[in-house]
Amino acid sequence: MVRRPGYDSGVGSDAASVLSDGLALPEEERARVAAELFASLESRDPDYSAERSLAWARAVEERIDRFARGESQGIDLDAARRQVAAALAER
Repeated sequence: MVRRPGYDSGVGSDAASVLSDGLALPEEERARVAAELFASLESRDPDYSAERSLAWARAVEERIDRFARGESQGIDLDAARRQVAAALAER
């Protein structure tokens, strides 16, 4: 099990047990559990679903992978902001 330095010092035995069990899950199940735990910390959006969150995470990972392989070029932050502002203005 991978642990972050100092993690055990502030974690109760229940949380450490859950973490240990969670890390033993297959990747897709870990991702689903992580999405649910993260969502529990956010304000509850009535449209939220773990499946949608997981799909977005996968889409982002695929885009990062395509960029890393040189199959996609990024744009600078200012250009991205202009694109978003233009798209929102069209609504």
